[in-house]
Amino acid sequence: MRCVAAAGTVIVATVIASGCGSGSRGADSAAAAAPADTAGASADARGDTSNTDRTTPPAAGQGTSASGSRPGGTPAGGGPSTATSVRPPVGADTLRGIIRVVGSAIDEHVVVRPNVGGTAVTLLGSQSSVLGRLSGVDVWLSGRRESERRMTVERFLVHSVDGVPAMDGTLVARDGGFAIVTTADHAEHPIVNPPAALRSHVGARVWITGSLESGAVTFGVISDR
Repeated sequence: MRCVAAAGTVIVATVIASGCGSGSRGADSAAAAAPADTAGASADARGDTSNTDRTTPPAAGQGTSASGSRPGGTPAGGGPSTATSVRPPVGADTLRGIIRVVGSAIDEHVVVRPNVGGTAVTLLGSQSSVLGRLSGVDVWLSGRRESERRMTVERFLVHSVDGVPAMDGTLVARDGGFAIVTTADHAEHPIVNPPAALRSHVGARVWITGSLESGAVTFGVISDR
């Protein structure tokens, strides 16, 4: 599982039952399978492929990196709350791809590199700052295309993390237990014996991969309470 540190920094950690292990890359996000989109195949933005991708590293002393192993069991993203059931507003543009943060420290911006190929699209709007926490994550976006190379994001869902289907939703406490209420359809899914690191984020929007039935999950915080 991924443990998240202060100020939106994600500390990657694999958790089995109730402990965190050691691991590698930082990122946050949410989950659901989303339909591939061809709208962004030819798009790019100020941050083209000449820019260097920048992923914010974990802050020192905030956690350990993960081993990268994947817990077994039923995938968290395999339930009825996947984004395939989500219908964007009439007239909305959609796009699916990998989030990257590019540019220099004084001109940093968030882009998505479409899975169908083509150049990157710069993401605009209030949601872009949240998406900046999800560098390297596969997401589905809905919003308004300002041009072939620019898009204002109004809604997004995490599709997968490191190639593993993810569930995107809000962590809630229920009758002494815990559950995730999915962003896509507001369905509630119990999490059996979740690790302590996840329990501390009740009320936050998170993404989860792994087995909800055993609590052997990997997670990241998309946005705090």
